[in-house]
Amino acid sequence: MTLDPLVLALARRRTQLGLTQQQLADKAGICQSQISETETGTHPPTLRTLRKVADALDIELSATPKPHVRVSQPGGIWPAETTKDGTE
Repeated sequence: MTLDPLVLALARRRTQLGLTQQQLADKAGICQSQISETETGTHPPTLRTLRKVADALDIELSATPKPHVRVSQPGGIWPAETTKDGTE
């Protein structure tokens, strides 16, 4: 199983800081099992959990929008952010 680079970075940061999973969970206000499941890849974390863990590790999360994508569907092509009925 391949782990997400973000998850690997969070686990690496936790160990660099010398924190156990329980200590990180306490700092983040979540259950230790959520840390374990995230780090092992058995359960993908929610964005909310990722933000709590990143905050506890003093890591800034950022997102980069994907480039505009056109989707081909029966009846034509429309921008990805436009619904089938043409509304945005």
